[in-house]
Amino acid sequence: MGDTIGFRHVKAARKAARCSYCGEAVEKGQPCNTWLWAERGNACDCRMHPECYDAHCDSGDEEFVLYCNERPSAVV
Repeated sequence: MGDTIGFRHVKAARKAARCSYCGEAVEKGQPCNTWLWAERGNACDCRMHPECYDAHCDSGDEEFVLYCNERPSAVV
């Protein structure tokens, strides 16, 4: 099991990125959650749409396969 380093909620992304959960784009200016995840000397910069992060947390599973999940509908 790895360690989460520096988790934060971002109101507006400064640059476009790829959601670690669904693989879709997190566009510049969109909200997202970001953190660094490290395990056994390997590190991964994770970013997720807020609804993807919520779906991941609601699953109760600490692990997920990068880009292999369906993006849930955003709750307004």
